[in-house]
Amino acid sequence: MNNVLERFEKLGCNSPYWTEFRYHRRRTQSVSVQKGLVKQLKSSLIEGTGIRVLVDGAWGFSSTSENTPQALEKALKKAIECATSLSQMKKAKVSKLPAANLARGVFKLEGYDELQKMSLEEKLKSTLSTE
Repeated sequence: MNNVLERFEKLGCNSPYWTEFRYHRRRTQSVSVQKGLVKQLKSSLIEGTGIRVLVDGAWGFSSTSENTPQALEKALKKAIECATSLSQMKKAKVSKLPAANLARGVFKLEGYDELQKMSLEEKLKSTLSTE
């Protein structure tokens, strides 16, 4: 996570425009049992970044599921191109954003850490024993 934040800071500080990065990462594991038979057992990871910029009074958006420096830079350029294009046609432009303290941190649900520590096999055993 720290590497991703460092990439955001570097790109954001070098951008001549107001820039916002929204990072999302979610790991899921699913266990489904019916009448003692395993119907589904899977694990997945979803990760990505949304980028929003304000250029000459118009918003531009882009996103990427890769968080490499190259992919983030490409997505930022796309967002800037989009905003630049829209700013040429937009009649009512966003003039200035109010100062705000944006959220920054890791948000976890209660009990999440305990579940993450369990192996998929332990989760399966627990599910089978409760059915």
